[in-house]
Amino acid sequence: MAKIEDIEEGIRKYFEEVIPKTDDESWQQWVDFRSRTHSDLIELLKQDVRNSVKWRAIFLLLVPELDWSLFYWPANTISEGWSGHLSNFINDLPFDLAKYTARWINEFCRSLQLEHCETPKETIMGMSGFQILMRDPDKYHGALVFYNACILRLLAILPVDSEEAARLFMNFSLRDISVFASQDDSSGYNPFMNLMFDSRVDKKWKLAADAKMREIVLAEKRGKIKPRAKWETAGWWYANLIQSAAAYFSSFHYDDPYDIDVIIGQIKFVLDNGLTNLGHWNKAEYILSVLYSGGAHNWRNRLGRVEAEHKELFRRFSRAIVLDQPFSINDYHKQSAA
Repeated sequence: MAKIEDIEEGIRKYFEEVIPKTDDESWQQWVDFRSRTHSDLIELLKQDVRNSVKWRAIFLLLVPELDWSLFYWPANTISEGWSGHLSNFINDLPFDLAKYTARWINEFCRSLQLEHCETPKETIMGMSGFQILMRDPDKYHGALVFYNACILRLLAILPVDSEEAARLFMNFSLRDISVFASQDDSSGYNPFMNLMFDSRVDKKWKLAADAKMREIVLAEKRGKIKPRAKWETAGWWYANLIQSAAAYFSSFHYDDPYDIDVIIGQIKFVLDNGLTNLGHWNKAEYILSVLYSGGAHNWRNRLGRVEAEHKELFRRFSRAIVLDQPFSINDYHKQSAA
């Protein structure tokens, strides 16, 4: 495991070997030419300049602490919010720079994950006539959220058999970096959902993420682990994924999020492990549509020859919706599924 002091020393040794000192003067002149922001660093990556200059720009886009950098950069311009849109710069990187970016994200993730506290500190702020619960995220929350977004983009660019991609996937968090809840949104397995629905991500990583998620679901069911918060129950999130994916499969307006054999496997996993009571199956008719006809994009190829296994899954899932869940004739979705 990399400690903070270890990575600082590693940064110094690495750049002393690969970054030419001859660039220092021209770099400082460029930085001081006018007030610079992260947007300037991103724009620099599109210019016809040496890779050694682009290495500096990428490093400054990624480094969580300016003190860790050997490169000149005004302290007051480093982003505090680590806005997710900054990860867009990765989309246009050539392979060699994407590989370089992956190296530092992996290094920073390993170090910061050791320091990060997933549960924010809570304070109560008194207002006139009422009180507000405030959650103060950990110091490295924003950086780790940013890295998670970058990893998703890099997995879509790097070769699936590359060592860099494998390390990135190991550092990718299926669960939100920190616990949060509001009227509009809450923490949980949003990154897992994003990966599964990203059409650019290879099936290899979707299957690997799905396998990890299944382990978490079963571990929670067996009482080996507990969710960080009641709204982060893995079984509920897994049910939500399957239903959301099935809705895509059943619509002509959306592309299938992943291969149909993957969602068939997910449905079978739920049934084989008695998980139909862990989620709110309020879109079950979409799942049954996939099992019956293969979804909107596959029905022509499968009409009249639905596999026997899928027919059996259709029967089992229909039965589970009626018997394993509180069934109400007034619930349109359950009525439709039944």
